[in-house]
Amino acid sequence: MEKITQKKFQILTDSNLDQDSRNRSLNHLVKNNHIPHLVCVDYTGDVDIEAPSYEVNKNKGEIQVRYDALPVKLKDSEFVASFIHDRFGQYAQFFKEWLALYVYTNYRKLPTIILVGPRGRGKSTIAEMTAEIYPSLSQGWHGHEETHNYEVEKKFLYVEENEMSNSHQYKTLKKYSGQKYAMVNKKFKDPYRVKNNTSIMMLTNDKVPIYVKRDELPTDSKNNQFFVYELPPIKTGINTDIQSDLVNRLGHYIRTELKQVYEGLNMDGYRYSIDVPITPEEKLLFQCSTTDLEADADKFIEKMVLSKNEVYSTFFEKGYVPVQFFKDFDVSANHYNRVIKNLVKRGLLMGNPERIMVKNERQYCYKMTDLLKDELDEAIFKQI
Repeated sequence: MEKITQKKFQILTDSNLDQDSRNRSLNHLVKNNHIPHLVCVDYTGDVDIEAPSYEVNKNKGEIQVRYDALPVKLKDSEFVASFIHDRFGQYAQFFKEWLALYVYTNYRKLPTIILVGPRGRGKSTIAEMTAEIYPSLSQGWHGHEETHNYEVEKKFLYVEENEMSNSHQYKTLKKYSGQKYAMVNKKFKDPYRVKNNTSIMMLTNDKVPIYVKRDELPTDSKNNQFFVYELPPIKTGINTDIQSDLVNRLGHYIRTELKQVYEGLNMDGYRYSIDVPITPEEKLLFQCSTTDLEADADKFIEKMVLSKNEVYSTFFEKGYVPVQFFKDFDVSANHYNRVIKNLVKRGLLMGNPERIMVKNERQYCYKMTDLLKDELDEAIFKQI
């Protein structure tokens, strides 16, 4: 009744004709189908069933909802396989494995896919094709968390042109791809919990579409949350019917070729279930993703290298950075303190200043870490 309103319930149960019938149906609903406390609703996809189904555990307050996958129409798996290979090239096997896990499993951590490139390269086609596998569990999403988060009940979310790029969104993406449960907040409804079953795909023309913490660039493909890939230009002519052609063949493809891919997977040792290639596009994303504060902190590192101030240079050589050095280049005390905190957070400076004397000059200084020393030794800045 919460889902469809009391009036619709009465119409569906033919109890809307008179008050007596309405009372009987409502009494039956409350006495026989009442869940004292709704704890969890789980929405899953199941390629092996032919129609949606649900199970209710009244004692535990849990509801399990299962949706069927799109049906078989045309038996032509080669068409879909050829499209995937054409769009993903050397990473076609990765996408097949990702798609196989999406189809055949629930509640597994999968990497977020970020597809980059100009219009006309198939980004939307890929996302919409994926959404058609379990259409009731798919939704276009704005890419960030809001008060009412209907999207957490879905299995597949896709973002067309990300409208937000900040640390809050970065945390949301990490949470949605990693947390075990999510709380659903809907208008005029009590919050309830769902098991997190969400996989995310982002489509963008921007080569730096989201904010990421650049010091979290993965070094191991077994522990990589993002697959970032720029789709190549389409060499053949544009097929205006490609979307329907793929969907008509997708039902057979997921039950044949993708099933073989899934059955051959070994998911042990992978944080996000499969090996996730660290692409050049992902490296660029992390290298170019900086906040204004991080950019200012980088400028101070540059000034350390280029500084001609004899007093500061002698401290730098001993592995210390005077607090006064930050003050000389920054008007706002609040801002230079934030810059120092950023450098400490990045592991470039030690946590607390100490009083140091070098060549009869006494200064309050932060001690450099080996990481900052190495960065200063390797840095080459060109003065213009």
